[in-house]
Amino acid sequence: WPIYWLAYTLIRAGISTPRFLMPHNSTSYVPYDFLDIQKHGPLSVIVFSALATALMLVITTAYMRFSKRDNTVSARSVA
Repeated sequence: WPIYWLAYTLIRAGISTPRFLMPHNSTSYVPYDFLDIQKHGPLSVIVFSALATALMLVITTAYMRFSKRDNTVSARSVA
């Protein structure tokens, strides 16, 4: 769902005129500064989005591996 949200946000910014309040009382078409294609360019937005997605996948994978490991250790100690 984060990838769908990103696509929706970027498409919405391109075809609509949403306004998000940014720091220093400025406004933007996107909710986060690193998603601003007009300010940073499309390559920068792609790189930052890919890095954020990769980071979320790493954290999710690590969490799932460690949570399974903890359950296995708990089951052994109870038995």
